[in-house]
Amino acid sequence: MTRKGMPEEITSKKSGDSEEMKMKKKELMKLAPGEFTFRYGSPVGCIKWHDTKDVHIMSTAVNPSEVSVIKRKQKNGKLKDMFCHIAITTYTQHMGGVDKFDHFRSSFPIGRKSRKTWLLLFWFMFESPIINAYILTAKLEKETTSIVI
Repeated sequence: MTRKGMPEEITSKKSGDSEEMKMKKKELMKLAPGEFTFRYGSPVGCIKWHDTKDVHIMSTAVNPSEVSVIKRKQKNGKLKDMFCHIAITTYTQHMGGVDKFDHFRSSFPIGRKSRKTWLLLFWFMFESPIINAYILTAKLEKETTSIVI
């Protein structure tokens, strides 16, 4: 992940600092699970959230101070409520669409291999509406069949 242009509070690495300063900054930057920090500069919000690892996300689509509560399964099997930024919950809810698109694109390729960039772009632009139409049609059929019993 490139951190160029991200706020200093979000990133913990800076090339000009001594090793001791880097360690101090790293300790200050640590977040407990469920904690997050964000910086907002119109129109982009930059969020750092800690789950089991740090998760970085940049978004223009959501309110930077909006929070949701999610349930996380602990090692002992119990569910624990945890705060999470709304941009991360929105991403996890909708990330399957990209996976589905890539799956159909790789399973049923229309174009051919080419070394010419413009030809690859043409085939991508040709395949995209076809695959998206299929995904939307399948979703619509699933919704209509579940309503009519």
